[in-house]
Amino acid sequence: MENIAVFAHFDKDNLIDDYVIYYLNHIRDIADKIIFVSDSSLSSEELSKISTIADDIVCEKHGEYDFGSYKRGFNLALEKGYLINADNLIFLNDSCYGPFYSLSSYFEKMQNASVDFWGLTCNKNVLQGVEFPCPETKNTHLQTYFIVFRNNVFNSEIFKNFINSIEEKDNKFFVIADYEIGLTALLAKAGYKFFSFEKTQIGVKNKNDIFKSYNNKPFVFLKTSVLRRRPYAFVYRSWLNNIKKYSSYPTSVILNNLVRTKESVTEPVVKLFLKKLSGFFMREREAV
Repeated sequence: MENIAVFAHFDKDNLIDDYVIYYLNHIRDIADKIIFVSDSSLSSEELSKISTIADDIVCEKHGEYDFGSYKRGFNLALEKGYLINADNLIFLNDSCYGPFYSLSSYFEKMQNASVDFWGLTCNKNVLQGVEFPCPETKNTHLQTYFIVFRNNVFNSEIFKNFINSIEEKDNKFFVIADYEIGLTALLAKAGYKFFSFEKTQIGVKNKNDIFKSYNNKPFVFLKTSVLRRRPYAFVYRSWLNNIKKYSSYPTSVILNNLVRTKESVTEPVVKLFLKKLSGFFMREREAV
């Protein structure tokens, strides 16, 4: 089974963070080729961090969010002939910490499944109180931080036309509505079947893991935005210990990223959380 991965990247500080490098290294478990596409202005020093990991690197500001990077990566894969013999095309992005476990098991489970595209989690077709009805999908859509397409899908004209219709939007609301929700709806209406491993969206799964993490194996990914939105300082330690219990993931990369990006957080209670988290991180390092 031959898999081609397109990884979408963006960093406000024009860096390739350590958690991204970890993620890219583990994509090698599932992908024969990795195309890294960044919507940031990365220096040659930053790009050198992944020169031996990614097969191709595209670095240009485009302002089209992750789907703009998916578009560029897909067209480069076509141009280079990567998709001629490929079984699966994987779109994934840097919006998650992880993977905490191998991703190979998902592909093994899906190898003989009668579906045309699949993902790890799905969400309701509701965005900021606005509903996007689609009976063919039971009013749900696959979340596109990690989504896999079979060759009958990515070789179709409907898929190619969709990808090449991607353009810059005024804000992320329209990106999610037109592209994330729209993609599942478009393919389902065309008769393609899809599957999601989880029926709960990733943010809810992550919050459940954090607050009920004592005896449960955490989900394979953690949305980077989850820890920034709410004050999880009082439960973070138990969740972190649970990750260590089930995974060899280097949790310090999460802490480092949270500390570096704390300037973008404006809620006072979250700033307090990050201050506590930073102190916890220093104690963890001293204990090593």
